Amino acid sequence: MEPCYVEDHVNQVLGVSAATLEGHGAHDLERHEMAGVADTNTIDIVAQDAAGKFLVVMVETRPWGSDPNQPAQLREKINAYAGFILDGSLARRYPETGGCHVVIQLDCCQAPSDEIAAIIKIAEVQLLKSGIGFRVNHT
Repeated sequence: MEPCYVEDHVNQVLGVSAATLEGHGAHDLERHEMAGVADTNTIDIVAQDAAGKFLVVMVETRPWGSDPNQPAQLREKINAYAGFILDGSLARRYPETGGCHVVIQLDCCQAPSDEIAAIIKIAEVQLLKSGIGFRVNHT
């Protein structure tokens, strides 16, 4: 099955596939391919949208249901992103995000399936309790 591709809907990219979650500070400047949801130890994109909101973006180029591990990978990636934000690693790496509202954004090539939508709904509720937004951008 061919992967689908997601358009970039951000105004300013602060970092792309550069922050690995082990140590929250390692750089992988040689990497040019998007890590994606399957790589739960990597922050895909840190950006700022046109409205000025800071985004920590995860990208899923695979169609939903194409991998039986996708739901677990998505949960793990959401938890990793939340940890990256909550433990201050995001603000240390990108000081301009400090004290600002941050949104985790899932970029995907199609509307989430029912199983994925349920995971997203739970994540939205839990993240909101910690002051983190969550949104889905699908093409």
